[in-house]
Amino acid sequence: MKVEMVMNKRPVVATKGMLVTTARALARDNHLRMLPVVDGEKVMGVVRDADLVRVSSSRSNITVDGFVSEFTPVFPKMEIKEAVRLLVDADESSTPVIASPQDYTLVGVFSLADALHSLNSSSIPSIQLSDIMTREVHVCRKDEPVSRVWDRLVEYDITGMPVVDKSDRPVGIVTRHDLMKKGYARIHREDERPSRTRDVTTVENIMSTPLYMLPPEESVGEAIRLILKRNIGRITVGKENRIMGIVDRIDLARACFCR
Repeated sequence: MKVEMVMNKRPVVATKGMLVTTARALARDNHLRMLPVVDGEKVMGVVRDADLVRVSSSRSNITVDGFVSEFTPVFPKMEIKEAVRLLVDADESSTPVIASPQDYTLVGVFSLADALHSLNSSSIPSIQLSDIMTREVHVCRKDEPVSRVWDRLVEYDITGMPVVDKSDRPVGIVTRHDLMKKGYARIHREDERPSRTRDVTTVENIMSTPLYMLPPEESVGEAIRLILKRNIGRITVGKENRIMGIVDRIDLARACFCR
């Protein structure tokens, strides 16, 4: 199956010269981690959520042009399996689809979610989550300030963390999108002084619930079903209120397409 059969043919984009504040709102409102940046119909590169929040709201004249980064190009006639392998190797969950290696005209956006949607039951390996999960899980406490949690998400280059209470019982999850949609993700101070509002707002006020958790012996297929049904980026693995690992779309795509 080809990329063109599953890609998003009408993607949300940022345009050359667009204000960062506008691009940030587009990413937030459409639940996107990446926006293609186009000059006319040609792709200049991409801008990612971690970069969009580095500009404070008071610096409203800053454009996306200074934050454009390279991307992993895929093409409409490329096999889905090959495109997934490129994304997994680059540790990316989505990328622009361009017309050809010589023609950077944007024709769509391809994501790992698109690839997972294309699978039938016979294409999913019969393996358990314990075989593919990441065992070192970064967590945060529900009483932590959101500014500290954002810094950790950026530091560890992750998109979400399970939230635990004082007894280490999982109670929810906090993601970059949770922080962006609530307006707390501004890691650069506007006046070199800490924001009281940001510092005193705790994770409990913005985290997403429930925390979706599957046991380690559950199948990869069930995790894919749940991620696609709930439109979430990751599944916590554990049992009896104990977190044992985490599985995200990259892990699932690697298991299905890269073995």
